[in-house]
Amino acid sequence: MQRIWIAVLIVAVVLGFTHTANAQDNVYPLEFEYEDDAGEYYAAADIAVQTGDRLQATIQGGEDIYFFIYTDDENLYEGESLDEFVAPFDGIVYLDVLSHTQARGRVTVISAGNDTAINQGNTTENSAANTIAPSGNFSTVPCPFNVPPEVNVTCGVLTVPENRQVANSGTIHLAVAIVPALSANPLPDPIFYLEGGPGGSALVGIDSWYTSPYREQRTIILLEQRGTGFSEPSLNCSEMDNESEDELGQVEACRDRLLAEGIDLTAYNSRENAADVEALRQALGYDQVNLYGISYGTRLALTVMRDYPAGLRAVVLDSVYPPNIDTNYTASADTYQLISTMFADCAAQSACAQAFPNLEQRFYDALDQISADLPLVTDPESGDQYNLFPEDVINTLYDQLQDTGLIDAIPASLGALASGDYDLYLELAMFGSGVGDGASADAVGLAQELALELYPEELEDINQWAAQGDTAAIAALLSELFDLTSEETQIAAEGFVQIASGETGSVVVSAVEPPDIDDDSEGMNLSVQCYEEMPFMTLEEAEARANAVAMPEIVREATFAGSSSEFEQCAVWPAGTASAVENAPVVSAVPTLVLAARYDTATPPWWADLAAETLSNSYTYHFPMVGHGVIDGGPCPVGIGLDFLADPLTAPDAACIATMDTQFYIP
Repeated sequence: MQRIWIAVLIVAVVLGFTHTANAQDNVYPLEFEYEDDAGEYYAAADIAVQTGDRLQATIQGGEDIYFFIYTDDENLYEGESLDEFVAPFDGIVYLDVLSHTQARGRVTVISAGNDTAINQGNTTENSAANTIAPSGNFSTVPCPFNVPPEVNVTCGVLTVPENRQVANSGTIHLAVAIVPALSANPLPDPIFYLEGGPGGSALVGIDSWYTSPYREQRTIILLEQRGTGFSEPSLNCSEMDNESEDELGQVEACRDRLLAEGIDLTAYNSRENAADVEALRQALGYDQVNLYGISYGTRLALTVMRDYPAGLRAVVLDSVYPPNIDTNYTASADTYQLISTMFADCAAQSACAQAFPNLEQRFYDALDQISADLPLVTDPESGDQYNLFPEDVINTLYDQLQDTGLIDAIPASLGALASGDYDLYLELAMFGSGVGDGASADAVGLAQELALELYPEELEDINQWAAQGDTAAIAALLSELFDLTSEETQIAAEGFVQIASGETGSVVVSAVEPPDIDDDSEGMNLSVQCYEEMPFMTLEEAEARANAVAMPEIVREATFAGSSSEFEQCAVWPAGTASAVENAPVVSAVPTLVLAARYDTATPPWWADLAAETLSNSYTYHFPMVGHGVIDGGPCPVGIGLDFLADPLTAPDAACIATMDTQFYIP
């Protein structure tokens, strides 16, 4: 769509077109108004720039968008995007934006002070030095896993070059699953889900998306990242499946096998992963998509935001792992701070403080006692007996702080440990309190969750009763099958009735055998970490930083052990070395929702804050009593996510966070 400058300027003058003032933080809102005479929607802004500044536009709902930038004296720029505009002076420029349809949006100034970051690709502007061509072809194939009869899943394969930096590179095949929206009129922008790890399988957990509220209006598309799950080749290291004192030898054995198979271990990283995501978007024909990344999936999402922003409508970063965090430098300090935060929160709650007085000191005293006289304990699940080491307790606590279902019982479990009741300690540490798991869910969500645990004949009976509105019969059966309170069974029964009514847009999905695939690709993890994380750190500096923080020695030893072994493994894993861009913050104006959990030891909440510092159109929220992967934290975070995706340019209603339960379990 070409325009004539003088005609546009005349129209603007005749219509009395005015420009909006600066909002804040170099972000300028764009309010579009329709003008009958011109037959167009218009928005305008007076923008303060300095020499070298760039502009990033984020516009929702528009069609055939066109930009004009000018001053009182000259025309500076016109085009279908702002990608090529660079401010030639310090002062004010006028921006006019035209659209064939109703639109709204904002413009963000990328300051000249970030010019180095721009050259390295650390903004929403693509960097020729870092961005690679996102080539790839998609074809449908039968699903490699069982699909419930209530869901119509389309499976496919995205065929891409293994290494886009190598001429005549061989190809690899990435598994894809498309779960259609429940709505008869779905929104045009699907959600691309990016799994964590690195090395996790997106398709192993596909059943959680069948009943997800995110699916009501949007299609869910799961990409099995290169080297993971059902994708071929797999970088899963079967050599590392068993515990061994020679862990480094296992890594070397896996490396040798993969190299013998002709796999290029330098090609499995976030940069190539991001190109795969963009290739899938283009291959499926979507103008824009939304990204939902969890854990490492957030780092991948940030890389897509950096390298291929044009195809993104909005991004949700859940439990954030930003590229500019040197993980091994902060691992010990981060874990100790989160443990200390949990103890402080217990002490601040009168019931918790009364039930477990002086818990922090008693916990560390108990670790000293265990170290001096290793107790023999019994695994409550397997019945196996083993000696309990203090490192085991620290590692278990590390995991407890990441698990939504276990967090509320942590003080009770550690109180049992301090009292020498190891059976109760292990029971609570492994299975939690069992209190409130169902009550924290909405009725429909709880019904859907329970449905996945039912046999077909049981689900058939419940569906018949639900059609009749017989909540009493449903609740009676559920109370026989599940360890739920009477309140929870009633809530779930009402959920089944609501689903049967058809008003919720939800479906009850039958349980099927889960996908038969290893969901942890150790080789992919190593290739990513050894390429873009470990080269920017040294073992000596990591050790010095761990030693510089005052903490009990047992915590330091337990938390630093993993960091030390990672340096050793990367020394023998030929992943290559990334450029400095992979260790730098991502600067982006793509609308982003940033979610963090208060005690998350995998991705501490301050990592989310760090990432958000350079995301100009972002909203950040911290959640109590929620673990790693906030999406599983109940109706509140889910509702915030849905609000954000409905309108990414407006802060979602987060009032529910203040009403979330923050109380620890008291037996």
